[in-house]
Amino acid sequence: MKEYTEIMELSQKLSDPDQTRQDMQEAVAGMIRNKYLSRMNETFTKIQETSRKDPPKEATLLQSLKPFIHDDNHSNIDRMIDLLILAETLGRVKTAADSYTRIAGSDGVYEVDMDCMKGK
Repeated sequence: MKEYTEIMELSQKLSDPDQTRQDMQEAVAGMIRNKYLSRMNETFTKIQETSRKDPPKEATLLQSLKPFIHDDNHSNIDRMIDLLILAETLGRVKTAADSYTRIAGSDGVYEVDMDCMKGK
């Protein structure tokens, strides 16, 4: 009897266009999140780690000034350093994105390394 009830509930959900539309939207959103957004986030995190390991000279300068500044202002300096590293990260992301161009061909889409084409 329990199986019959479950089958009836599933049948009702499948015949409801709003429920089907909502399920499809959730499935597509999950696929986009898993396939694209998570990869973009991983790549951004890697670039951000690189920016933290090799910070801009302004961030290094601010870090070196901290011992000479009152402790109450250290959090402000840390926020400025974080902003400089974020700006560096965004610059590296833009540089990486600008170095590739997508060309649509009749048999697919190709990525072209523009730096390589320019002989850099």
